[in-house]
Amino acid sequence: MYIAQSQPWQDPLELAESINDTHIVLLYSGVKGPQAYFSYLAHGLTEIITSSNFRDLEAQLSQDQPTWDNAWFGYLGYELNHALELLPKQQPSSFGFSPLCMMQFHTIYIFDH
Repeated sequence: MYIAQSQPWQDPLELAESINDTHIVLLYSGVKGPQAYFSYLAHGLTEIITSSNFRDLEAQLSQDQPTWDNAWFGYLGYELNHALELLPKQQPSSFGFSPLCMMQFHTIYIFDH
Protein backbone atom coordinates (compact mmCIF):
# COMPACT_ATOMS: atom_id res chain seq x y z
CA MET A 1 0.00 0.00 0.00
CA TYR A 2 1.37 3.38 -1.04
CA ILE A 3 1.81 5.87 1.81
CA ALA A 4 2.97 9.39 0.97
CA GLN A 5 5.02 11.22 3.57
CA SER A 6 6.80 14.53 3.31
CA GLN A 7 10.39 14.41 4.47
CA PRO A 8 13.02 17.10 4.93
CA TRP A 9 15.21 17.44 1.83
CA GLN A 10 18.00 14.93 1.52
CA ASP A 11 20.35 14.55 -1.42
CA PRO A 12 19.37 11.40 -3.39
CA LEU A 13 23.01 10.30 -3.81
CA GLU A 14 23.73 10.66 -0.09
CA LEU A 15 20.60 8.75 0.90
CA ALA A 16 21.37 5.98 -1.61
CA GLU A 17 24.87 5.69 -0.22
CA SER A 18 23.51 5.28 3.33
CA ILE A 19 21.11 2.42 2.50
CA ASN A 20 22.45 -1.04 3.30
CA ASP A 21 20.42 -3.24 0.96
CA THR A 22 21.30 -5.81 -1.69
CA HIS A 23 18.74 -4.50 -4.18
CA ILE A 24 18.55 -0.75 -4.63
CA VAL A 25 17.53 1.37 -7.62
CA LEU A 26 18.37 5.02 -8.13
CA LEU A 27 16.98 6.92 -11.11
CA TYR A 28 18.89 10.14 -10.69
CA SER A 29 17.95 13.39 -12.37
CA GLY A 30 20.99 15.37 -11.35
CA VAL A 31 21.21 17.32 -14.58
CA LYS A 32 20.18 20.93 -14.14
CA GLY A 33 17.62 22.19 -16.61
CA PRO A 34 13.91 22.43 -17.43
CA GLN A 35 13.41 18.65 -17.77
CA ALA A 36 15.25 17.66 -14.56
CA TYR A 37 12.39 17.38 -12.10
CA PHE A 38 12.41 14.12 -10.17
CA SER A 39 14.74 11.42 -8.91
CA TYR A 40 13.53 8.06 -7.59
CA LEU A 41 15.20 5.82 -5.04
CA ALA A 42 13.74 2.39 -4.26
CA HIS A 43 14.81 -0.35 -1.85
CA GLY A 44 13.31 -3.21 0.14
CA LEU A 45 12.73 -5.72 -2.65
CA THR A 46 9.29 -7.38 -2.52
CA GLU A 47 9.20 -9.08 -5.93
CA ILE A 48 11.48 -9.69 -8.90
CA ILE A 49 10.66 -10.85 -12.42
CA THR A 50 13.36 -12.08 -14.78
CA SER A 51 12.29 -13.27 -18.20
CA SER A 52 13.04 -13.37 -21.89
CA ASN A 53 9.61 -11.99 -22.88
CA PHE A 54 7.06 -9.39 -21.81
CA ARG A 55 4.30 -11.87 -20.87
CA ASP A 56 5.66 -12.55 -17.39
CA LEU A 57 5.72 -8.84 -16.57
CA GLU A 58 2.34 -8.23 -18.16
CA ALA A 59 0.81 -10.92 -15.94
CA GLN A 60 1.89 -8.94 -12.84
CA LEU A 61 0.75 -5.50 -13.96
CA SER A 62 -2.56 -4.28 -12.65
CA GLN A 63 -5.02 -1.61 -13.76
CA ASP A 64 -6.81 -1.45 -10.39
CA GLN A 65 -3.94 -0.42 -8.11
CA PRO A 66 -2.67 3.05 -7.27
CA THR A 67 0.32 4.11 -9.37
CA TRP A 68 3.01 3.55 -6.75
CA ASP A 69 1.59 0.20 -5.62
CA ASN A 70 2.09 -0.92 -9.23
CA ALA A 71 5.54 0.65 -9.72
CA TRP A 72 8.27 -1.53 -11.22
CA PHE A 73 11.94 -0.63 -11.65
CA GLY A 74 14.46 -2.49 -13.75
CA TYR A 75 15.81 -2.85 -17.22
CA LEU A 76 14.85 -4.15 -20.65
CA GLY A 77 17.77 -5.69 -22.51
CA TYR A 78 18.47 -5.47 -26.20
CA GLU A 79 17.75 -9.21 -26.49
CA LEU A 80 14.03 -8.44 -26.08
CA ASN A 81 13.99 -7.25 -29.68
CA HIS A 82 13.01 -10.85 -30.58
CA ALA A 83 9.85 -10.46 -28.51
CA LEU A 84 8.81 -7.53 -30.70
CA GLU A 85 9.83 -8.52 -34.22
CA LEU A 86 11.23 -11.40 -36.21
CA LEU A 87 15.00 -10.95 -36.40
CA PRO A 88 17.94 -13.30 -36.98
CA LYS A 89 19.08 -15.11 -33.83
CA GLN A 90 22.10 -13.69 -32.08
CA GLN A 91 24.49 -14.95 -29.43
CA PRO A 92 23.23 -14.77 -25.84
CA SER A 93 24.69 -12.02 -23.69
CA SER A 94 28.11 -12.93 -22.35
CA PHE A 95 27.23 -11.12 -19.11
CA GLY A 96 24.54 -13.65 -18.21
CA PHE A 97 21.86 -11.03 -17.57
CA SER A 98 18.22 -11.83 -18.22
CA PRO A 99 16.77 -9.79 -21.12
CA LEU A 100 14.09 -8.46 -18.77
CA CYS A 101 14.49 -7.75 -15.08
CA MET A 102 11.85 -5.80 -13.19
CA MET A 103 11.66 -5.31 -9.44
CA GLN A 104 9.04 -4.05 -7.06
CA PHE A 105 10.02 -2.40 -3.76
CA HIS A 106 8.21 -1.55 -0.55
CA THR A 107 10.03 1.78 -0.09
CA ILE A 108 10.20 4.42 -2.82
CA TYR A 109 11.57 7.91 -2.27
CA ILE A 110 10.56 10.60 -4.76
CA PHE A 111 12.80 13.66 -4.89
CA ASP A 112 11.38 16.83 -6.39
CA HIS A 113 14.35 18.86 -7.62
